[in-house]
Amino acid sequence: MVNKCFEPEEIFVNDGAQTILTNILDLFGSGLTVAIQSPYYPSAYESLLVNGVKKIIELKGSEDIGFRPPIPKEKVDLIFLCSPNNPSGTAINRSQLSAFVHYALENNALIIIDSVYTFFRRDNSIPLSIYEIEGAEQCAIEIGSFSKFANLAGIRIGWNVIPNNLLNNIFSHGELRYLWTIRNSIKFWGASSLSQEAAMSILEEESKSCMFT
Repeated sequence: MVNKCFEPEEIFVNDGAQTILTNILDLFGSGLTVAIQSPYYPSAYESLLVNGVKKIIELKGSEDIGFRPPIPKEKVDLIFLCSPNNPSGTAINRSQLSAFVHYALENNALIIIDSVYTFFRRDNSIPLSIYEIEGAEQCAIEIGSFSKFANLAGIRIGWNVIPNNLLNNIFSHGELRYLWTIRNSIKFWGASSLSQEAAMSILEEESKSCMFT
């Protein structure tokens, strides 16, 4: 396992995974080639259409590969993954996730991975975070949420990680993280105090011992 330690500025509190899934494209524009796992939570695909993205490649998992998404066969700019997946429930194991990271590094692509169901894993071959994979901090944005494992769906609280080390043909070191900070300052009022208090309570040692044993 590769352990990563991120700076506070690289971790953003949001009001649920859907916020970043549907808004991250504000920073990219429409002239992208985007690969998206299929099936996927509908709002991710719909956000591509709303933002005018026309080159969309569906990564459809078949039975012979355990219904997990295949690596893109052509060059893409963004890859949307959801593991464990909603709605199929399939999860991408360590070797398969490593292959996606390797592809992204080789092709200057960025991975946006929705990991809101990761705490339900029962198989240690399924990473808790894409940042367990070597090199992922250079090519991946990860999204987490309290809505599933902590049953806070209606309270709306989550987080996302945008590393400073992200590098590709579009953004330089720290630029994407900086632009997302500006975007949040303009368009996002932040998660409510109530939801933040609930999340902090969940992260206390007594709470964690009840949920993760």
